[in-house]
Parts: sequence; structure tokens; C-alpha cells
Amino acid sequence: MLFLKSDNIMNNVLGKKILNILRFLALPLFFIGFPLISYYYLKTGFNYQLSIIEEIEVKDSTSLDVLALFDPERKEILDNKVILACLTQEQQSLEEFLKLFRDSQKQFEDRNDLLFVVYANNFESMDRFAESVAALRRPDEVLTVQVDDKQFSDLRSQLKTEADKNLVLIDVDSKIRNYYNFKDKKDLSKLGGHIVKVFPFIKSPEFEYKPSSEK
Repeated sequence: MLFLKSDNIMNNVLGKKILNILRFLALPLFFIGFPLISYYYLKTGFNYQLSIIEEIEVKDSTSLDVLALFDPERKEILDNKVILACLTQEQQSLEEFLKLFRDSQKQFEDRNDLLFVVYANNFESMDRFAESVAALRRPDEVLTVQVDDKQFSDLRSQLKTEADKNLVLIDVDSKIRNYYNFKDKKDLSKLGGHIVKVFPFIKSPEFEYKPSSEK
């Protein structure tokens, strides 16, 4: 019995020592470890945001006249819009991209200043393409402009679009922010974040306090 009591006492003492050591270690872990972890995640987030800003630095500029092919009515539609200009002759691939674009429209439901402009050149069936557009969540966000070979070539040249790119992101000031290929998953993974950053800031309505007049 005496040995059992001694073992219990030793176990209790040992347990208290371990508990005190854990408490002693917990304090520096909390005051040093937690800030370090927080700093790591903040730094990672900051670097990510910085990389987006660098990726959408102004590459060049264009004009609404060029984008509208000098059509006054079309120019009015393009005014004050963030434009995603698409220059492709691959109708089938573009229709597949439209399915992804339809899903991405959920991300921008609170915006009405994004316009996807498709410069259609040598499409097999404009009727079929129109059906693909009509299936979108908001088909009015797509403007289809039929162009001939010369117009298509001139526009790609004016927008300085490289051969492996077919999407051009243009801000409301007609500044070219980036180029993409809608068949490149890496490009598409960046597109949503880039559009969000390019959107003009919407100022919240100011609250004006009007004291009630005393009667």
C-alpha cells in the first residue's frame, strides 16, 4: 500500500511538472508563433494582390472608335464598360468558353459595366452562335460584331494581339490591361481576379444627417 501511495504521489508530481512545462511553452508559442503565422498569411495575401496589380499594368491603349469599328451606335454601347474583346475564328471553341463565361457571370452579378465583345470572323453559323449567347445568364453582356478578314486582321494589329492570344482585357479608359487565350486554363484562372481589379470603384452613397426641426 505504501509503495502504491508513493507511486501515486510521484505520478501527480510528474504530471504537474509536465503541465507546468506545457504552460510555460504555450505562452511563447502563443505570443511568438501566432503572430508569425498571421504574418505569413498576410504576406502571402499581399504578394498575391501585388502580383495581380503587376499583371494588369497598362500594356497599351486603344479607343472606342477602334473597338466600335467607327460605328456611333456601337460606340455608345461600349462607353463606360470594362471590355473583354474576343478575336477568334474558332467558333466551336468559343462556344465552349461561353459556357464557362456563363458560370463566371455569377461572380459579377452586382455589376452592369462588363461587356464581352466578340469579333466574329468566318464563323460557320451565326445562328448557332446566337443560340449559345442566348443561353447565358445575362446575354445582354455579349456584343457580337461580324467582321471581314481585313477588319479582323487590322483589329488584331491595332490591339497588338499576339498570335497565341485571343482575349483582350480593356478598362473603361480604353487602356489595354492584359491578353489571354480562352483555351489556356492558366490564363482563365487569372481572368476573374483581373476583371475585379479593373472594375472602376463604385462610391457608396453618402449618409447625410438631417436633424428634425423642433416644433
